[in-house]
Amino acid sequence: MIKAGIIGLGPVWETRYCPALDALSSKVKVAAIYDAVEERAHNAAKRFDAIAVKGVSALSRRADLDACLILGKDWTNLPALKFLCEARKPAYIAGSLGHEIPTVGEIHLLALSEGLTFMPEFARRYTPATVRLRELIATRLGKAERILCDARLPLPSRRDYVPGQADYEDFLIGLFDWCLHILPGSARDVLCLPLESEEWPGDSTRIRFLHRDAEASATLRIYQVEARDDRETTLEPGDVRFEIHCEKGIVRIESADTISWEIEGEEKSETLTSDRTDAFVMLDHFFRRVVGGLIPVADLSDICRAINIFRAYEGSKVVRKAVPVPGQTKSN
Repeated sequence: MIKAGIIGLGPVWETRYCPALDALSSKVKVAAIYDAVEERAHNAAKRFDAIAVKGVSALSRRADLDACLILGKDWTNLPALKFLCEARKPAYIAGSLGHEIPTVGEIHLLALSEGLTFMPEFARRYTPATVRLRELIATRLGKAERILCDARLPLPSRRDYVPGQADYEDFLIGLFDWCLHILPGSARDVLCLPLESEEWPGDSTRIRFLHRDAEASATLRIYQVEARDDRETTLEPGDVRFEIHCEKGIVRIESADTISWEIEGEEKSETLTSDRTDAFVMLDHFFRRVVGGLIPVADLSDICRAINIFRAYEGSKVVRKAVPVPGQTKSN
């Protein structure tokens, strides 16, 4: 049985993480909980027959814990990771780490030297539709060559979004990571130009990828929150839609659990509402790594890669020409 500590509960604790931890209860025991709101920590601890702890440092030093989950966006996650590094505790990280690449990179190298898993929550990688897309790429469609995406930025006042998708910067960093996850090779440059539509203000962003001298690309139409609804394109704040062109066919993802594809004249649609949630899959993969499993997961270097694309995107918005992406070393 793995014993886990929780740092910060966050606004989606009840709806997102409790069900996933309940489903994993045969192999994971929540043993200690810290939250800035003491009453909330005590209520959660009572639910899981755990101990409410009064500080992050005290929780990280507990010898009975095998791993920690940082679930509260309101907690500054980089200091928490430093505590956990010192205590040699693996960590699952929901929410933002900020954009301090040198600090994130330093902690990443320290975690590697200690053999620690520090897994950020890139939820888009693990939605049922994305998991199915990866299966289709591996078995029928061949490698992805081009991504077309329509995305509308989230409302800044909402607190019930998936962690890491609740504000402009983290939303886009998660979106850029998804493109890195699907397309082969490394991102080379970003070109950001204003959309021509006056009804839908925003940007058209092209990210070019290079893999073994072959190019791939992602083109993202990123609409502002203020965009006006339209009969042809109805996107609520925070919505994302993908069209993925592969060697042998095309895939469309309308939501986290709906997918359709065309291949060799065959058309098919699937609704995957009965599949495991992204939160369950991510936590399951994390805990497998904690006990020595080799299942691949995201790490802090993935955050640095996505932040670098975001910085190139921001730079291109200013100069309106292609800006190189620094530090991209991924190859797949």
